[in-house]
Amino acid sequence: MAIDANEKEMPKGIGVEWGMRLQLRLRNFTESYWSTLVGMDRGQYLICTTPRIPGIWVAVNGHEEAVIRYLYRGVVYGFKSRLLNLIDEPFRLLFLSYPENIETVNLRQHQRIPCLVPATAKKDDAVYNGVLLDLSLTGCCFAFDTASDDEEPGIGPGQEIGVSFQVAGLTGSPMINVEVVNVRKRGRKVTIGGSFKDLKDDTLAAVRTHIEMIQEFVDMEEM
Repeated sequence: MAIDANEKEMPKGIGVEWGMRLQLRLRNFTESYWSTLVGMDRGQYLICTTPRIPGIWVAVNGHEEAVIRYLYRGVVYGFKSRLLNLIDEPFRLLFLSYPENIETVNLRQHQRIPCLVPATAKKDDAVYNGVLLDLSLTGCCFAFDTASDDEEPGIGPGQEIGVSFQVAGLTGSPMINVEVVNVRKRGRKVTIGGSFKDLKDDTLAAVRTHIEMIQEFVDMEEM
């Protein structure tokens, strides 16, 4: 991803969360390295962990430039940053200049709209009651709670589940086949991201109308 092209003005929030994985591409280094964001002072600097990289001190002392990329809600963000400082004790931490401009690349075919819609998922004989956290014409994110922190969700990437929810313009709650792309679990909460399969024309049209209705409310809240 080229960072020079189509740069946009940096918004107040850059879509990063504590613990998020960052990919560092250092100037004059052949490899990319992974780190974890552990702090920031908005508008001033970012702080991330870093592995031991041969030659990193030379780059830091020269305040060389790095390209940082990370994935957030299906969008790849990328920006240029200067190496400000590196400390070894008590933890190995890298300080980066706060980005001024950012480039984004949407990995999803259609933008997903955040929502909170009651939904049910089925896999074989198991039934999961939960909510949709986002929705698009090609997929959704479904969330539910397990009975305990240790209980496994019983659903994995590559598997197929049926998701049903009330769609405006359709009678009842149609069952939509969803191919699971990713599964995340934090404590009792499980979130499943997936892509729709074999969506019928009438269901697709209704989902489009449903998304447009949700988007109208989102736009009203942002006014």
